[in-house]
Amino acid sequence: MSSAFRNFIITFCACLIVFGLIGWKVVYPAINEVINTEDTTSEVSGDIDDDTSGDDTGDESTDIIEGDTFTTVIVGKANDGLTASVIYLRINEKTKRFSYCFIPTSVTAGNSVGVNTPIKNLFSTLSGDEIARKVSAITGMKINYYVILGMDELSTIVEVMNGATINIDSQIKYLNPDYIDDVGALESGTEIPDEYYITIGQGNNILNADLVRNIMNYNPYSEGIEFHSKSKLLYETVFTQFFTNSGTNGNRSAVKNLLNDIHDTNITPSVLDSYMDIIFTYDIYTLQKVNYPNDRTEKISMFKQADGTD
Repeated sequence: MSSAFRNFIITFCACLIVFGLIGWKVVYPAINEVINTEDTTSEVSGDIDDDTSGDDTGDESTDIIEGDTFTTVIVGKANDGLTASVIYLRINEKTKRFSYCFIPTSVTAGNSVGVNTPIKNLFSTLSGDEIARKVSAITGMKINYYVILGMDELSTIVEVMNGATINIDSQIKYLNPDYIDDVGALESGTEIPDEYYITIGQGNNILNADLVRNIMNYNPYSEGIEFHSKSKLLYETVFTQFFTNSGTNGNRSAVKNLLNDIHDTNITPSVLDSYMDIIFTYDIYTLQKVNYPNDRTEKISMFKQADGTD
């Protein structure tokens, strides 16, 4: 072996040893540092809830920790699937306040792309949890629970109540859908018999499942008249009587049975048990009805005042 070749081999081996030590001592820890940093960032971003498109809840909703509070939104659907009634309810054991609000369905909230949409239309596209978040933003109060009702659920509730009534300001009369074909078969100019009509008398009417169905099937629409006005009245009337009616007030078993017939709610039997003692305080606690204001700042203040926490 020549001297030159031997020197080349020695130099080459020495270089391998030196660069190997540099890689082990410097480069490898640096790579690990970069990898660990990327992993940490990924975990943090994964904990951020970015599902806020069209949801203006923010951090403005508040809740009271001391004492039991029961805060829910009750959504009443019309027969066409749109929202006829939105009822906010909060019962605060600490302040002894029972507050509620019939939120107009013309109020707007952001949809999935941030476009303000009347909740009459919007809520029919949302889940119960999403509706609760929207109402939290609308009221400034944290909504924990939701109940979504339709004609069948409302009929079941009415059947449990004793002598619930509704006041109709003027007679309702419309063609019974069951007789559409019969009317079509009548000779031209023939007067339609009265029995082909559904008639609901003016004044107080005792509610039952048939009357609920007849009212909800009546949805006139003309300029200047709210589309779901009678269905809205029906939901709100049943709401105000539910808490004092002898069929439901304090009747734990009846209320629990009703819960079994309401499928779109996050109120479980255990939740109902926890709050049963304060739910029926409509005529015991200070009753506060909030008339929904237009100004946002005033709105949040009014809900807090009604709750006794402002």
